Amino acid sequence: MRWEVVRGTVHDSGSMGDMLRAVAKRDWAQQVPLVCDRAMGKTAQVKEMAQTGLHFVTALTTTEFDSYATAL
Repeated sequence: MRWEVVRGTVHDSGSMGDMLRAVAKRDWAQQVPLVCDRAMGKTAQVKEMAQTGLHFVTALTTTEFDSYATAL
């Protein structure tokens, strides 16, 4: 588990992106799936998380579902 206090004016996805890039450098993070809330469920954030090489689970926002539904 990891936590960090961030300024209130930063969007969740920005803070989570920074944290994921920092965590991706840790050996233990390669061995466990990361669970993120729907703030990370837009295509840009999913692509960003995929680039870290980490295993993750997140919820798509409803506006993104149609982008993925045909592939499912």
